[in-house]
Amino acid sequence: MPQSETMTEAIVAREILKNDLFVQLVQQLVSNPTDFPVIAKGGGTKSGLIPSSNAIPIDMREYQGIVTYDPSEYLITAKAGTKISELQTALAQHGQYLPFDPLWASQAATLGGTIASGISGPDRLLYGGVRDFVMEVAMVDGLGRIVRGGGKVVKNAAGFDTPKLMVGSYGRLGVIVEATLKVFPAPQAYLTLAIPHDSLQLATRSMQRVLSKPLPISSVVIDSLSQLCMRIAGPSDSLSGVVDRVLNLLPDQRDVVVVQRDSELRSKFLSWLEGEVSEGYLLLRVGVSPKNVVALQAILGDNEHYHSGACSVTWVKIHSSQAQEFHVQLEKQGLSAVVVGGKSSQAFLGNRSWLQMAERIQHAIDPQHRFVPWG
Repeated sequence: MPQSETMTEAIVAREILKNDLFVQLVQQLVSNPTDFPVIAKGGGTKSGLIPSSNAIPIDMREYQGIVTYDPSEYLITAKAGTKISELQTALAQHGQYLPFDPLWASQAATLGGTIASGISGPDRLLYGGVRDFVMEVAMVDGLGRIVRGGGKVVKNAAGFDTPKLMVGSYGRLGVIVEATLKVFPAPQAYLTLAIPHDSLQLATRSMQRVLSKPLPISSVVIDSLSQLCMRIAGPSDSLSGVVDRVLNLLPDQRDVVVVQRDSELRSKFLSWLEGEVSEGYLLLRVGVSPKNVVALQAILGDNEHYHSGACSVTWVKIHSSQAQEFHVQLEKQGLSAVVVGGKSSQAFLGNRSWLQMAERIQHAIDPQHRFVPWG
């Protein structure tokens, strides 16, 4: 019985990776038993996730390039070391973009590192995070084998959902060598509402009131002064109507500023977030929700911070001397944090009960302990 076209393509893709010299080198590094574990390293934009010692880094930047891109199918496949900026340039030529709003693109962030970190930007609110757009991955597992999971068409992706597992794996479960992403048409225009509030509690109430309606809100960010910034995306002719609907939902419209060109507000946040972390400081990503973001605020103190993703993520910079106390306070609130930037002996702070399951998964995929451990 003849093989299907999809099955044939999968076999060809698997053979190409098998015969690739760089992938063979990765396989050898993973398979070679040593006293030190290995970890993939991309552009180094998320330094907190890379152990400073006792690990052999695999520089994935040598393995880059777009493998296939079909604008009509809204799919792009690239090697893991490919810069996100290269993908964005190729997509922009066809009016398309990465809806999960990848961060650190201007600092040479790579595709593999973006997937492994599981970090999306503030504009992820419109369509979803990186996890929603990774269709297929090829990786080298702890036994040095090439494993391909997922599929370019959802109905052809049977079995365990490997791509979702690799999102947020922090290099602990394998070395991503190739990935396929789903892309969308880029919004025609943006517009931002800057809405001051007297407290974080009032800001979150306004946010929830607006988000309860089917409006094209691409991002919601609340700064440390409780200013609520809502970014709207869509056709140019429709944005003014959306603004009117948002304003009708707010009890006090007097101080609302409609920013026609919102690059300054967005740039301020991204410059702070993506900028170099000062010596002795840490950039933390805290998982939160609108229900406990006010309680988190008390822990943050005077440290500059931003609540992003409609209060699902809080970004904060603290001095490394505060890390232990911050860990204790987060644990009391049942919150977890990841050290994304700076140098720290611990990559994960706060509630770490999830590590038990993560370690069991790692042991199944990496029985010889070739990758950096979670703890």
